[in-house]
Amino acid sequence: MASSKPKRVRRTAEEARRVILDAAERRLEVAGIAGIRLQEVAADVGVSHPAILHHFRSREGLVDAVVKRAVGRLRGEFLEVLTSELDRVQLHELIERVAEVLGRRGHAKLLAWLVLSTQEANTPIFTPEDFTLGKIGESVAALRAQTAGCDEDGVREDSVFIVLLVAVAIFGESIAGHIMRQSAGIDDEGGGAKRFRSWFAALLLEHIRVHDGAPPSGATGATPSA
Repeated sequence: MASSKPKRVRRTAEEARRVILDAAERRLEVAGIAGIRLQEVAADVGVSHPAILHHFRSREGLVDAVVKRAVGRLRGEFLEVLTSELDRVQLHELIERVAEVLGRRGHAKLLAWLVLSTQEANTPIFTPEDFTLGKIGESVAALRAQTAGCDEDGVREDSVFIVLLVAVAIFGESIAGHIMRQSAGIDDEGGGAKRFRSWFAALLLEHIRVHDGAPPSGATGATPSA
């Protein structure tokens, strides 16, 4: 019976590192850091165990490299969404973009694995500069001051809290939202996830209106259909 193991092929050092990291990241997404085992990663890509040690020195070196690459990719996509044309997109569109980024490639699940895997060891996986939510909040505050004529300093913390709330809520929704919606009797096949995010955006918009001095409104604007 023919072996199902991948055939070993010649690769440049850069290519070898990339395919090894790809395989390790797939195992990281499925089983967390504990799921990265050198023998299994080697079998996945058709290289020897010593070949991985040649490129990464140790299992810890491989884990460190794959985590840094995964976090870097997530950070880049996250910041691109939150900073691109911030003053030209509706809030519900921004929330949909954040949800799409966290859902792609299992980013939200990967981030959860990283947090849980490093929590007991008290090993930080992010620095304050990684996601710069505070700076994004400051940009939102400046936009509110420009459009509503309110005091920028007076809405700065509120804007940071809004950005933090969006990040935390959509992160959690990306991981367990389908379970929670099912428990609440909301049908995802009927567009329940998108309706929830549209409702969430409308709720935040109404908060911003009132906080910035506008009178409460019965409707915060049309929300997109599911």
